[in-house]
Amino acid sequence: MKIQHLLPLCALALLGVPSAVHAQAGAAGRAALEVMEQLAKRGTTTATRELTELGGEVAVRELLQQAEKEGGEALVKSLSDQAAKFGIVALQAAKGAPHIVVPAVEKLPKELMENGLRAIAHEPVAMQKLISETGQEALEAAARHPGVGADIVKTLGKEGAETLAKLSDDAALQLARSASEIAALPIAQRSSLLAAMKTNTAKVLTFLEKHPKTLLTAAAVTAFLASKDELLGTNGAPGFIERVLGEPLRWGGFALAGILFLWGAMRLTFAYRGLRKKAAR
Repeated sequence: MKIQHLLPLCALALLGVPSAVHAQAGAAGRAALEVMEQLAKRGTTTATRELTELGGEVAVRELLQQAEKEGGEALVKSLSDQAAKFGIVALQAAKGAPHIVVPAVEKLPKELMENGLRAIAHEPVAMQKLISETGQEALEAAARHPGVGADIVKTLGKEGAETLAKLSDDAALQLARSASEIAALPIAQRSSLLAAMKTNTAKVLTFLEKHPKTLLTAAAVTAFLASKDELLGTNGAPGFIERVLGEPLRWGGFALAGILFLWGAMRLTFAYRGLRKKAAR
């Protein structure tokens, strides 16, 4: 074995208290030895450093003991399996709340599990709280859209997490840019807008990004929602904007932009006035 591979193994062996581990009875004690062996097999200086930062073998044993108290041998085995497969990041993510983290990670699609663990390990307390309050969907959103998913869920809650499940990475970035404005809307308009995004994602997000003032008031959002099918189209049929853009040779670029702007503004204004009249009756 090369010396650079041997040194991390020696360091891992020196990190814990072997006699204490061997004295431990039960699933947690046995699992601690197995986890340490699995980590040692990885034989990297990064693993050694990360294990030291976690608290060494003592921290591994205490985490598995906590898992045993919270979920018995089944939870201990699941945490051990995740540590064997994904390494120290599984322990970093589970620290403090294995009963929240381990089951949530198990429910993820296999291809998202490592991303999910890394999202939790990046900010364990905040993510554990988010999963506890919002549900497993919050973790899937963070895993599916690294860098923006967790922030969107923090801002928009469970509805934001459910919406993200339908979005591409580009659409998630667009939603992130409008999340604060959407969160400030009344519940009814916010829910309706997020529901519209699930069925007509790209068009709704593109329209809102090009017309940010639509999100400034609940009335403007209500008017947009009342007119969105006519503006954007539905069930595969093109909306007014696409119909006009489909005939580029008939219009100059500036004239076309002006027509679209004026028509959209007039349509939203009429919708808004109509809603006000209904409310006044």
